[in-house]
Amino acid sequence: SASPAQFSCGRRVFVRDDAQGWIEDARKSLPDYGHLQGDRFVSSSGAVVVYEYQAGGWQSQQTLSSAGVAAIDGDSIIVANELGTVTLFNSQEQRWSSVATFPFKASRVWIEGDTAVAADSSNGMVYERVDGVWRERGDFDLENSSSGEYSIAIEQGHVLVSGNNDAYFLTAGLQVEGNV
Repeated sequence: SASPAQFSCGRRVFVRDDAQGWIEDARKSLPDYGHLQGDRFVSSSGAVVVYEYQAGGWQSQQTLSSAGVAAIDGDSIIVANELGTVTLFNSQEQRWSSVATFPFKASRVWIEGDTAVAADSSNGMVYERVDGVWRERGDFDLENSSSGEYSIAIEQGHVLVSGNNDAYFLTAGLQVEGNV
């Protein structure tokens, strides 16, 4: 896939410079910790709030949850809250609306296209959007991840979970292939 035009690390935003290196864009320092995509940002420390970068600053658009973790991709957001539910939101006409809620307690989430993942320290759930409707695709177990320190990545519907010196690739049938 193409390299990004920007990325975030903590609350700092980095952009490509003319020499194709990376420099910090201090004007875009994030209002909180969370997930950045383009000119949209969703916070993930404390309240889950959607921000948009407008007129030279981050403007709060909508609060989705009083607490939780979140990830954004385009016009979709996944939120895992402290009540043990995972909610998927879609943006329509500058408003975020809940389109699906599932029971699952998660400490990490990720979303790309029509695939979303929620996971805790030992298991996870994959969600997929089919014909505009989110549904559970299936669950998976993670071995050797008792500390919960791991990352999730999705690329074209394929899921990779890594951490604790292990990496797990989930096949289309949600079979876990460990230590890839």
